[in-house]
Amino acid sequence: MRATRLLATAAMVLAALALAAGKLEKLLPPSSAIPGWMVNTAADRGAYDVEGLYGIYDGDVPHLQKFGIQAAHQRMYKKQNKRAIVDLMRLDTRTHAQALFADRTRGTSGSTVPGVKEKSLLVSASGTTVVYFWQRNYFCTISTFGSSAADRQAAVSFAKFISAKIAKS
Repeated sequence: MRATRLLATAAMVLAALALAAGKLEKLLPPSSAIPGWMVNTAADRGAYDVEGLYGIYDGDVPHLQKFGIQAAHQRMYKKQNKRAIVDLMRLDTRTHAQALFADRTRGTSGSTVPGVKEKSLLVSASGTTVVYFWQRNYFCTISTFGSSAADRQAAVSFAKFISAKIAKS
């Protein structure tokens, strides 16, 4: 009887993890949702336990655990010779998402992104454009490798798409 309960509990935990895994992925743009940008399926990975988080963030995991990271999904996109990387993290609380945003953007100046909920920051320097934002208990970074107006617009488009998906979830 006790073994049956233990197995049932384990099955529920696994089902919850599987549901969480799919949920983060569904918040990210599929291929061509941002015109011309295609998912690089070889560089599309989710992490829903500590081992998986180490596979993505390696030595940064202990720091992220201070902010209550629960799951993450990292997806790379390509458009001709351009690249973009999106990191979406689900944290345990809204307060932790806000604190991680403050931690990642401390000492950084940039501009806000219209159409992105909560707090955002667009930074373009040294050949890279990054949008940071937090919304509810999510923290997201979008990096495009270039600092042209088109690179900034691509990063903003990714951020707006993800923010809208989070708002609807």
